[in-house]
Amino acid sequence: MLLMNSKTKDAFLGWLFFITSGLKFLAFFIMIYPLYNLDGAIQKAELFTFFLPYSLCLTIEIHQIIKILNTNS
Repeated sequence: MLLMNSKTKDAFLGWLFFITSGLKFLAFFIMIYPLYNLDGAIQKAELFTFFLPYSLCLTIEIHQIIKILNTNS
């Protein structure tokens, strides 16, 4: 989504990034968090199964946005 809008709407790319990040967290708290919290406690393994892939994808996404914004400047 960010790559598609990068060519036409550079000014909104930062806002689009924040909105999609917020939607990802909202989706986590609506769909995944209740499943993890069924036993009343969230284990470290459960925490890492979400935050490790999320952190990796977030790092890649930020790197790509930096590349897009630097080439368009």
